Amino acid sequence: VNEAVTAAVKNISSAERIVEYDGRITQKIYPIYIQVPRPRHYLDFSANLFQPVKHFAGRYFDTFVFNTGMIWFMTSVLYLTLYFDVLKRLILLIEGNRKYRRKDN
Repeated sequence: VNEAVTAAVKNISSAERIVEYDGRITQKIYPIYIQVPRPRHYLDFSANLFQPVKHFAGRYFDTFVFNTGMIWFMTSVLYLTLYFDVLKRLILLIEGNRKYRRKDN
């Protein structure tokens, strides 16, 4: 067990354990165990560091499963991008065939 990581995750060194913020009482110690259900929109998957679940598409997923799925999704997208030369086509589109343009001096 890494004690520095444990102290950072549990926030046990905080002098104030409970604070009032925006008219509500907020727990400052052990933030890892707090589920904050505040998605801003349907596809919002942002969450606090070391939070046990993530909200996505109206459902809650285990963080490990969600992160593994996102890694596989991004790997698949990057693989398809490289396989179909999408990056090369994008660069050519942005470049706009500059070497064939007429130079106006």
